Amino acid sequence: ELDDRHWVLHALNVLGSVRSSRGLLEEALDNYMESQDLYIELKGYPDPGVLSNIGGIYLQLGDTEKALECYLEVLEALNDMEGPADLRTASMLNMGEVYSRLCMYEEALVYLYQALESAESADMLQASATVHEGIGAALAGLRRYDEAMVHFEKAMEGFSSLEDRRGEAFVLSRMGHCLIDTDIDGAEESYGRSLDIFRSLQDARGVVEALIGTGRALHAKGGGD
Repeated sequence: ELDDRHWVLHALNVLGSVRSSRGLLEEALDNYMESQDLYIELKGYPDPGVLSNIGGIYLQLGDTEKALECYLEVLEALNDMEGPADLRTASMLNMGEVYSRLCMYEEALVYLYQALESAESADMLQASATVHEGIGAALAGLRRYDEAMVHFEKAMEGFSSLEDRRGEAFVLSRMGHCLIDTDIDGAEESYGRSLDIFRSLQDARGVVEALIGTGRALHAKGGGD
């Protein structure tokens, strides 16, 4: 009503964030796409932050090709404008996640190590822990389990220092997945600890993931009921 397009832009981004957090991905994508169109209309170039959000929605929707296009565009924009360290780190992490989803682990590691360097140079503890988790997962995908466990341990240290219980639970689940091929008892223990945390947080999705992992460990062990 006030014809203030800057406030409309802000409102669209907030709506996208809220709907994304509630799992309303299609609606969130519509909000972010409308926000991006308006931003380009106002500024003449895309907003890297919104592009990153759009890529994240595509990734959750399973469209890795479109997610990759968005993240590559983000990196190009950041290189042109020398964007902030946190957005650059997130973009590298996102690229690593996309390539890991595509099972292109070597390519994923290139970006993840860059993300780690960026996060550590800026003392971003949360980001560093998240990147260590991503590196561990990529190394596990390459069956480089000993190296993967080193990064998982570093991720655990980071999340523990931040009292991020959900982060710890996800790392424990990743560790369980890694240990199934090398230490079945250790895998079962990791999934069990992850399950306890997810239950305490009432995180249904995490509980399901941990239960599936426990089932895989028991099956690999040849026992359990």
